[in-house]
Amino acid sequence: MKNIIFILFIFIAFSISVIVGADESLPPGVIISKSPDFATTYIGSPSIAILPDGTYVASHDWFGKNPSLGNLAFVFVSKDKGTTWTKTAQFPFHWANLFVHKGDLYLLGVIKQTYKVSPAFSHFAIQRSQDGGKTWTNPVDSKTGLIRTDGIYHTAPCPVVIHNDRIWRGMEKILATNEKEALKLPERFGTQFQALMTSAPVDSDLLNADSWTISEPFLYDRDNWVGDGFLEGNAVLSPEKKILNILRAEPLGLDKAIILDCSEDGKRLTSRGKTSQINFPGGEVKFTIRFDPKSGRYWSLTSKQNDPIAYRNYLVLISSQDLIHWNIETVLFRHHDQENHAWQYIDWLFEGETNIVFVSRTAWDGSHNAHDANYMTFHRIENFRNKTSKDDASWLGQPKPVSQRPAEDFKTFETPDLTIHGTYTEIGTFGNNQKAFTNRNYVWLDVPEQFQGWKFTCQNAGGKPLEEINVHAKKDTTIYLITTRRVAYNHWKLIHSESGYSDTSKSRIHIYGRSLKKGEEVKLPQWGFTGGILLFKA
Repeated sequence: MKNIIFILFIFIAFSISVIVGADESLPPGVIISKSPDFATTYIGSPSIAILPDGTYVASHDWFGKNPSLGNLAFVFVSKDKGTTWTKTAQFPFHWANLFVHKGDLYLLGVIKQTYKVSPAFSHFAIQRSQDGGKTWTNPVDSKTGLIRTDGIYHTAPCPVVIHNDRIWRGMEKILATNEKEALKLPERFGTQFQALMTSAPVDSDLLNADSWTISEPFLYDRDNWVGDGFLEGNAVLSPEKKILNILRAEPLGLDKAIILDCSEDGKRLTSRGKTSQINFPGGEVKFTIRFDPKSGRYWSLTSKQNDPIAYRNYLVLISSQDLIHWNIETVLFRHHDQENHAWQYIDWLFEGETNIVFVSRTAWDGSHNAHDANYMTFHRIENFRNKTSKDDASWLGQPKPVSQRPAEDFKTFETPDLTIHGTYTEIGTFGNNQKAFTNRNYVWLDVPEQFQGWKFTCQNAGGKPLEEINVHAKKDTTIYLITTRRVAYNHWKLIHSESGYSDTSKSRIHIYGRSLKKGEEVKLPQWGFTGGILLFKA
């Protein structure tokens, strides 16, 4: 009897280790796919489907600098509910989601991930498998899955939804009709897109281009919404039984999303003005929204960006009754390091009556960076409706160590109002065409008149670790922070967002202000390429 108990114990321990990752050098979850070269080859666009016979199917694509894998989609199957996975197919395809419709398996996306080679390879397309993901149709014309070739299309593994006997799916279209025009667009991702809604009758041939209706393109409303653009929209059926397109927003860290209403015929998207932009934890990173009839709530798994400030290293389960007000139910994963660890581009499904299963584009030890993931992983959330903050996951990794920089790295600069102590390289002048960084040839652009000629703590952009800037107020005063990151920093108020510097993307900066009382000390928050730069009047 003791032997039986011991064997059972070993089996359970092994099973748990498979799910959570007993080897700490490997990411939590079940590894479905791994990059062959962490430095050059990255996993993108994870997607998951469950076939009628219970087979799980997952897919992803590749991006990076590996020409042999670029633009290829890989398909995997699991016969044991996600414990083990086998690759079954690969073919040119990108930014695609798996879904099951009338017993067949589909993959909907675009032919290629970038317009910079040829616009002919950014066409809206769909493929079908009738043998569980082993063999697939080839979209070569309008009858075999090449849905639209009239522009440059973009998407991600976003969900489909059925309503009024139609299948609905969000898409985007580049603000250009050819490669020459496209190359003139801003390089910052998300700023080039127009939102679309696509749909087709549920009984139609989804490989036939004539089956599909595509809405008029909708432009980002910069007059009413903060941020630069939107992308990767979700087709969602609202509580009022209307089709919505809920899109990832690009407000640089403010955790926002955009809601657009779709007409009944699927031909037009409309805005709600300022109320179209909603608070949405993790709204800056691709998300999937699905409705759960049992709870009467909408659910999503998102990479929350604020409180604490994070990149893609803080994954949460969120829900909403009305698609406008969202609650964080629990923290699923969090890692102290945001430079090389992330859970992102989550795609997920309900499993049975009580669980959620999901796949993640996961960056782990040795990744090129957090964005450039080296794994696709599979995970399960049991009894998801009962999760609360009491179930929050523990922090993984080690806290960022307190600076061990030698005292000689720190400089002190005095003004009538402030004592500035930090690791900046020099004190620079803030003005048009003035040097922005010590280690780059970039200069400041579009500096507002009120700050022309002010001083700033010049530093090495992109440096590791980021600079440390400490400020002591000699009297009641206001200090200013320059950063590329649009984040809801505690105690800081956004002042200006129209300046930038002369890199190839003409990157924008944001200027925040904060009041200090005499004797108060503050450490500037640091983030991203520029970190945090102190702007002050000498």
